[in-house]
Amino acid sequence: MSTATMPTDSVASTISWQADQLRSQNYELLGHIWKVVLEVSRGAAVPQHSVAQTVGSSMDWYGMENYQGQNLLPQIAQTRDRSSLIVLDPIIRPDGQVGLPDIPDPHWLPGAPSPEDICWDPSKHRKGAKPPVWKPKQAPMVPQHLYEEDAAHRPMGRARGQMVGTRFLVFGPVVQILVRPVKDNKLLSEGWILTCGGDPATGKMMEMLIHQDTGQAYFYGGKFQISIPG
Repeated sequence: MSTATMPTDSVASTISWQADQLRSQNYELLGHIWKVVLEVSRGAAVPQHSVAQTVGSSMDWYGMENYQGQNLLPQIAQTRDRSSLIVLDPIIRPDGQVGLPDIPDPHWLPGAPSPEDICWDPSKHRKGAKPPVWKPKQAPMVPQHLYEEDAAHRPMGRARGQMVGTRFLVFGPVVQILVRPVKDNKLLSEGWILTCGGDPATGKMMEMLIHQDTGQAYFYGGKFQISIPG
């Protein structure tokens, strides 16, 4: 199997090369993307405050490892020369639209149970009545915008912008990618950390590109290192 090295002269040539590796299956599967963490300090757009103040600027696939019995986490691989990351699946929501899944509002706090929920007095109810089973409320879901502006034209999404003359949104710099590895086609409970940084040869940081119409994604620039906790 070929181990051709990724070109670094342009975004277009990098995308074309990665697409070739994907079509020829010239890669090594790492697992499934759990979260992509972006560096806010370098000009990345900041999501709505209720999410950004708690988790920063990130792209999260919370709960998608078991959505209605299916694993909807996008797959990620490395090329056989280990120079580049390949996203095997389009970035789409469970409804099939391009985008990220909704996540629980990280600022939401569940209400406290009532005294009757905690201590039930059978003398106050009809004979034979059973005590209620207290169930905590679920956090409301909030959207993760790829790119959108509010009424005041302030960016709500995570994209830094759009590549000129293309339909690719740009996300980054990427500083971490959290991955759920697979073994024998089974998703493992552990997590791997892909630490991303600048490429000393080019000075470029890693960016994630997502096509607005298809959801196809690519990583451009930078270097990565795989850490396996434990």
